[in-house]
Amino acid sequence: MKKNAYYVTTASPKPGDIIFWKKDITKNNRNYWLTSHVGIYIGSGQFIDTSFETKTVNTESVSGVYQEGMPYYARWNPGGSDDTDSDETPDNNDVNVPVAAFSMSPTSGKAPLNVAFTDKSTDATSWAWSFGDGSTSIEKNPKHTYSEAGNYNVVLTVNNEKGSNSKTQEVTVQSEPVPEKVDPVANFSADTTSGPAPLSVQFTDLSQNANEWNWDFGDGETSTEQSPDYTYFSAGNYTVILTVNNENGSSSKTLNINVEGEPDQEETLPVADFDADTTSGNAPLYVQFTDLSQNANEWHWNFGDGNTSTEQEPLYIYSSAGNYDVNLTVVNENKTSSKITTINVLEESNSSDSNSNSDTIGNSDSNSESDSNSDSDSNSESDSSSDSDSGRDSNSGGHSHKSGGSSGGIGGSPEPASNVQVKENLQNFIASGKDVNFNFTNNVTCVESITFRSTKTVGKTTTIVEELKNKSSLVSKLPEGIVYKSFNIWVGNGGYGNSKNIESSSVNFKVNTSWVNENNINKSSILLDWYDDEKKEWIQLPVNLTGEDDQFLHFTANVPGYSSFAITGTKDEGNTINAEPAQTAVNSTTGSNAGNTASISEGSNASNNSSSSTNTIENNVTEESTKSPGFSIISGVVCLFCVFLYRSKKR
Repeated sequence: MKKNAYYVTTASPKPGDIIFWKKDITKNNRNYWLTSHVGIYIGSGQFIDTSFETKTVNTESVSGVYQEGMPYYARWNPGGSDDTDSDETPDNNDVNVPVAAFSMSPTSGKAPLNVAFTDKSTDATSWAWSFGDGSTSIEKNPKHTYSEAGNYNVVLTVNNEKGSNSKTQEVTVQSEPVPEKVDPVANFSADTTSGPAPLSVQFTDLSQNANEWNWDFGDGETSTEQSPDYTYFSAGNYTVILTVNNENGSSSKTLNINVEGEPDQEETLPVADFDADTTSGNAPLYVQFTDLSQNANEWHWNFGDGNTSTEQEPLYIYSSAGNYDVNLTVVNENKTSSKITTINVLEESNSSDSNSNSDTIGNSDSNSESDSNSDSDSNSESDSSSDSDSGRDSNSGGHSHKSGGSSGGIGGSPEPASNVQVKENLQNFIASGKDVNFNFTNNVTCVESITFRSTKTVGKTTTIVEELKNKSSLVSKLPEGIVYKSFNIWVGNGGYGNSKNIESSSVNFKVNTSWVNENNINKSSILLDWYDDEKKEWIQLPVNLTGEDDQFLHFTANVPGYSSFAITGTKDEGNTINAEPAQTAVNSTTGSNAGNTASISEGSNASNNSSSSTNTIENNVTEESTKSPGFSIISGVVCLFCVFLYRSKKR
């Protein structure tokens, strides 16, 4: 289509104006346009070309003056003139065949690779791209992304009405680099590799490229910590294996740990030693033997009169005069040891008879004086006997409680077996700085468990809990309040379970709810009383109620050490119920005194018998005083009656 003079350019197109897109051909100094590059403006920056497709142009870029490659708008001018007589259409031979050409950037690289293609073809009117990976485009200057590695042949095919032409270039897409395979390397150190049991070892991981750690300590125990701390309690040679892992594989390293036996464990020999609260006296002679042996776990006593015992601390009565060689043989797994002490038993004393006879001589004044002396003598004798028995119990407990130094060991009890209602033993290994628990699961005593931390390593140690029939023979009296239970706790050899050797010590115990209900006990008044051996007095310890069920109240208390204890409570005064306490304070020497009184009465006068009986009654009444509201009246009547009987016999 030839340019016509009737067309004038305009910078403000209106619907219906003609758009000339670019000059295609110049012939005979005249400009011609292909019909595919001519359109009609319809407004809003859009026009319809000869293919009846709607396209958009930028009206702001149109200056109204023709420029090569830029659109411009023309308007029909009826007053114009044509410089030719008729339109001319150029011959197709004047149109050149297109030549395909393009560039791309980049031409190679690692996936994913973004490539921009720029058309450089001539005489092309359409473009068809094939990117070599199955993707295509008809844009003139497309962009494409290659996501996988490979060599791709890019083909551009251009067309016009004269023909088509193609151009091919290659794009090289490289794969992402494969990460180098990194295997783990196991390595570790130990702060010590040998020493006596218990041996604590700190393992430190030095491995490389590891994300999992598996330790085998060689004694059946394992760990998945990175740098664990482990304790060997038994002697032996242990092979420690550390296996480390990551996603590529695993690696292992070993190390030997030599754990020696406890110091002098194989050379520990028993040493026999004991004490007797008396070594001479009149028959019948009561002798309390206190074991002071070391490293012993068996005791064999020969009392020298044909009788023997395997108790650790027996109480023995010599009934006949004579010199007796007492032999104690102690045993452990390595050897035996013995010690001998002589007990001198004298004939039974007749001093009480002579005193009785002398009392009947003289006038009334002397008789009165004699009566006074007789009363004094008999009371003194009875009190002395009672003190002796009480002292014997006290000495018995005192000696045993201090025996054995501060070591652990098998341990034993200074409490006479005759006063033990029931007991339970447990063994555990005690190491320095480690918490140790003794849980008494048999539930035969009121003690459920004890817990403490030792300040030294003492090895395998026995703990004994004894629930007693009466008060402990190691205490002078029962504590205040209504006593639920008296019991002893012995940890190791005597003397170990104190504040010098242990810390953070506690006792967990239970109280039967039936005792609480029957005695109308105020729950909040329940205490744990601990006997202080040095001060010879009871110390009240606060308790915490940790649980309650249908049968028991469960308590815990912090304690200074382990020895003699008593559980006490007081009545709820707001709702008093008359009920006997579960345990009555009974002097453990009463039975012995009664026996002594009976013996004396057979060979002595009635005054001694009466005096001794009076003392016995007074003692029992004193102990029962807190249970009877009319105690003062009853005790007065009993005392007057005894005095009356005594005076009657004197006359």
